[in-house]
Amino acid sequence: MITELHRKMTEILASSADDAAKLDNGNAAAGRRLRKALKELKDLTAQTRKTSIEVGKAGGSAPTPSVCGEGKSAAECCGGGPGVTTLGS
Repeated sequence: MITELHRKMTEILASSADDAAKLDNGNAAAGRRLRKALKELKDLTAQTRKTSIEVGKAGGSAPTPSVCGEGKSAAECCGGGPGVTTLGS
């Protein structure tokens, strides 16, 4: 759970490096993509913090967070149904 959230944050940060360089060269679209990635990173950071607190209180177990980077459940994010997965499944 925490490891998966950390992996996702690392992926977002690594994938946004090109957009950061393009923004330095004046590419406005790259700036929009970078801000979107930073918003996702912020949301995942908050979710990670919340989950880590729950893990601490529960003595090592916490609910499985959704794949959605917006803090929504899988059903809220994608409408649920077949093909919707959570980080722990």
